[in-house]
Amino acid sequence: MFKGVSANVLIDDGVFTLSIPKTYDANDIDILLKYIDDGYKVGGQEISWDKCYVSEKLLVFLNEVYFNGNLLGAGMKSIIKMVN
Repeated sequence: MFKGVSANVLIDDGVFTLSIPKTYDANDIDILLKYIDDGYKVGGQEISWDKCYVSEKLLVFLNEVYFNGNLLGAGMKSIIKMVN
C-alpha cells in the first residue's frame, strides 16, 4: 500500500519519510497511522501524536533541523522555538 517508506528511530525519537499519492484519502492515511502506532507498540513504546507533525519541507530530528533536505546550522531548533 505504501511504498518507499523509510524510518529512523533513536530511543524515543523517530522520523518517517514517505510519499503519499494524491489519490489517497483520509481512510488510507488512518490505516498508515495505525500501522505506525502498532509498530511502536510491538517495541513496547507509545507514540505521542500531539508531538508529531507532517511537513513537506521541515524536519526536526533530535537537535538537527532540516529544510528542503538541507541540514541547517547549529542552534536552529532553539531559534524556531523562540520564534514560535
